[in-house]
Amino acid sequence: MVGDRCYGMKLSPLAVGLSLGMLNGIILMLFTIGEIYGLHIINIEQWGNLYPGVAPTWLGCLMGLAWGFLGGLVFGAILAEVYNVCLSGSHCCCCQAAHQSVDKPIQ
Repeated sequence: MVGDRCYGMKLSPLAVGLSLGMLNGIILMLFTIGEIYGLHIINIEQWGNLYPGVAPTWLGCLMGLAWGFLGGLVFGAILAEVYNVCLSGSHCCCCQAAHQSVDKPIQ
């Protein structure tokens, strides 16, 4: 806490974007590999309409990894920024506890 503003608990947009990007890319890649081997978990051809190049092939698997990473990166960065903006407008619980202890007179 600095002054009467609490600057703790903020998220790094880069870290959240990278972690969600890796997770999303790996999941889309695994679904594509499953489609190649006949495990029809999701319809990869429909995902190919959204993400160009994604198909039940090994090249489509790599394209799914790339598109999934890019989508997760952008979504994670935006999510972290929105979280930080919402956090900056309110006091967190650690700040409220600090304000309450300062306002109490010593007995």
